[in-house]
Amino acid sequence: PVRKLVQGVSRKADTSKAGQFWDETLDIYRPKMEVAIIGLRRSRSLFDEKSLDAPPLCTSDDAVRPREQVEIDGQMTGPTCEVCPYAEWGSGKAGKGQACQFSYTLLCCDLEGFEMFILRISGVSIGAWKQYLTKGNRQGTPAYAVRTLIGSQQRTFQHGVAHVLTFESGGVLSDNDIIEFMREKAARFQGIPIEKSPEEE
Repeated sequence: PVRKLVQGVSRKADTSKAGQFWDETLDIYRPKMEVAIIGLRRSRSLFDEKSLDAPPLCTSDDAVRPREQVEIDGQMTGPTCEVCPYAEWGSGKAGKGQACQFSYTLLCCDLEGFEMFILRISGVSIGAWKQYLTKGNRQGTPAYAVRTLIGSQQRTFQHGVAHVLTFESGGVLSDNDIIEFMREKAARFQGIPIEKSPEEE
């Protein structure tokens, strides 16, 4: 299952619930989430801006190499993301109508119902995630053993108002059995590619 942060311009979710998290499978909205982070991937996805509901035109599961090179508007994507003409690392100069986005993909376990789900982090939310990740690395505790509180905050940008992700530590999980359960989940899912759906932004 995928959970998405609802924006005021989301195409599928209920826009009256902007700032909440939508579970696509169960069609449930949550104002915030308490999770253990089981896995992390860095990725890049090239979407056609004219059809954001369509699958990505090109995808890299590690933000280094694409799954395969493809031809777009008569031009091939690169053998690596670093040299790809469509991966201008956020400058938007590459192609007309296409946008290559860098993102983090989290595999999370909800600490309320112990449901597994996927959450993508992209755009301006990446800064908040990097700060949280750096703080966690300094403490040296595995992410699966920490209660992570994920919420949202409304911010005003040049092109309008949007909601961005927020991350906060709720401390180390107190139950050793739950920590062991999360450790086993992390070991099980390590190295398994995570399929993603197009982001609604």
